[in-house]
Amino acid sequence: MARPIKEGMDYFPHDANASSDKKIEALRAIYGNDGYAFYFIMLEQIYQEPNFELVISDAETKEEMIQILSRKVAVTPERFIQILNTALKWECFDKELYEQKGILTSNGIKKRAGVVLEKRQRMRDRYHQDKEEISDAETTSETKEETPQSKVKKSKEKKRINYSLGIKEFRLRYSSEQLEIINRYFEILRTTRRSGTISESVIYGIYEDMNKYDPAIVQYACMRVVKKPELHDKRENYFAGILRNTTVSEALKGLQAGQRASPKTKAYESESGAGAKIV
Repeated sequence: MARPIKEGMDYFPHDANASSDKKIEALRAIYGNDGYAFYFIMLEQIYQEPNFELVISDAETKEEMIQILSRKVAVTPERFIQILNTALKWECFDKELYEQKGILTSNGIKKRAGVVLEKRQRMRDRYHQDKEEISDAETTSETKEETPQSKVKKSKEKKRINYSLGIKEFRLRYSSEQLEIINRYFEILRTTRRSGTISESVIYGIYEDMNKYDPAIVQYACMRVVKKPELHDKRENYFAGILRNTTVSEALKGLQAGQRASPKTKAYESESGAGAKIV
């Protein structure tokens, strides 16, 4: 059975300098971290919707929705409405659409979502193309006698293709700034191996684990290892522990503090996402 077409997004780009945006600065200036949390929690809710539109002011469910969303932000309903009105005033969302239909979204949100959806479709097309190429190769080789060695080789080739595609697909959920720090983390992780290399299967497994957490948590965990030389000899199990024990709120606060403390990190262009040789 074919996998159903995915709607909405499990992740969205979060730029490392987002807190410097004037709209977000206004929310933080008035409401502190409540304003910052409000904005990104609303983005999380919007990007999960099929059309990237969050209906808040439906006549029958408005009161319940405000209660639910204010609880997510950890503020009272009254404060939630105050922050929402300020966010609309600063055009964090489409004010006209909200006033007419009670919908939270914006052209910018849909544009950023479109970029991810296009990448998702390209990866899906590439995956099907590779499957067809493998299928054609198998059909051609049916007339040849298979040996145990050829079966093992074919199995390894399939796994290698799947790991490579899987890593690229996992990386689609991160912004360019997040990928920079992730690449630096893998560069450091490479030094924990005697060979100085990391296999694709190990890289895939780490990305698979990272995929369970919010991108901000992943970015924070990488930054924590990268910026502390005493952690550079720690293997991926230590990194996994940071992921498990960090909340989104803690990650966002840590990233803000880290941004104030140091300049932008150097970009690494590794297509594998590891900045490491693949064996």
